[in-house]
Amino acid sequence: MTIQENLKRVRNSKGVTQKAVANYLEISEMAYSRLENDAKKVDATLLYKASQFLGVDVTIFFSNKLTDDVINKTKQKEVV
Repeated sequence: MTIQENLKRVRNSKGVTQKAVANYLEISEMAYSRLENDAKKVDATLLYKASQFLGVDVTIFFSNKLTDDVINKTKQKEVV
């Protein structure tokens, strides 16, 4: 998976909308949508800010295993 796909998976697992992340990053919702859908390269600063907003370490987006761990932890919190 790509960084963009991992970003989208983590965002979805946290129940956060694209609009909310875009607002936090101070970019348009369209620009954020393009970022998640591989139409735009991910800027390191935006990726770092997105990780802060989503409450995860930025390295999560670089590893499928780490992303899976975050998603599993999010699902476990929902059950409790």
